[in-house]
Amino acid sequence: MAPIRATSGAVRRLATAAAAAAAEATPPARTFVAIVGGGPVGLYLSLLLSRYGVPHVLAERARAPSQHPRAHLINTRTMELLRQVGLEDGVHAASPPPDSWRRFVYAESVLGAQIAAVDHLALPSARRLAEASPSRLSHLALPKLQAQLGAAAERAARTLGYATILSGAEVTAVAPAPGACLLYTSPSPRDGLL
Repeated sequence: MAPIRATSGAVRRLATAAAAAAAEATPPARTFVAIVGGGPVGLYLSLLLSRYGVPHVLAERARAPSQHPRAHLINTRTMELLRQVGLEDGVHAASPPPDSWRRFVYAESVLGAQIAAVDHLALPSARRLAEASPSRLSHLALPKLQAQLGAAAERAARTLGYATILSGAEVTAVAPAPGACLLYTSPSPRDGLL
């Protein structure tokens, strides 16, 4: 793989900074696949790669999970993917009952006038999805979903042995190596994402 050429001053400075960071980082991890970020997609990918026997390293810069509210609606296709890895039932079990979240209210502000209200489970598209898929959409705060994905990915890493999961490790560089890649990391001061 040919190195990327810096074409502007800003890109050149970033490339120089990355090279300097790599030089000061912990010794690189040699792996077939490097996953940068332990959010839902990174954790799901780690779980799949472990199941398929593909060695990989997942690096997440946060040292601990965030408890801040974020996304909460899990669409049907995502639930189908979670079903494939055995997490669908756990997500539904941790979710509040549909009657408590099916009606979305749109307002000018938190205490402002209501603009509209929609029962998302009564929409024609929701009925068509319910008929077409064995899975149904769900409602679970992202930190709770991430905790389930993280536990499954860590369990797969322990039992199957194909994954190394690094928390509190900021990726400073990824470099090609014969038949693999080198993942350079340094300790991260950041908390609250994984």
